[in-house]
Amino acid sequence: MKQFLLLLLFSCCCQWTQAAINPVYKHCIQRGYVVDGDDCVFPDSTRCLLTAFNEQHCGKQWFSKDYCIPEGTYVWDTDKCCDGLVAYLPDGVAGQATCRKQSFAGPSLWMIAAVIIFLLALLFILRKRPTRRIR
Repeated sequence: MKQFLLLLLFSCCCQWTQAAINPVYKHCIQRGYVVDGDDCVFPDSTRCLLTAFNEQHCGKQWFSKDYCIPEGTYVWDTDKCCDGLVAYLPDGVAGQATCRKQSFAGPSLWMIAAVIIFLLALLFILRKRPTRRIR
């Protein structure tokens, strides 16, 4: 019993945290290139130090290419997700947003659906109730 209580106490005190990714990786990751240690590796296998790439001292031809961020990839600039995708990070979660398909099934939609169902049930109950006539 003590072990269970200690486990319960421990699980209540601990929180899952997710940290945002270091922004030094931003330009390399968002453009779809590979990060290898402190280097950004380009499709032709050439590489630049991340800081040199970010400051455009190296890999200028790769930096200037237009891009959009595919689904499931980390995003810093929310306007860079590919068409039909939005940057998403759940409320109350500290971390890095990712691009994902836009969904309208958020908590607010469930709340609206619950209210509509409640009102319909109330209307149904009130219609079935016999009316009393006063004489």
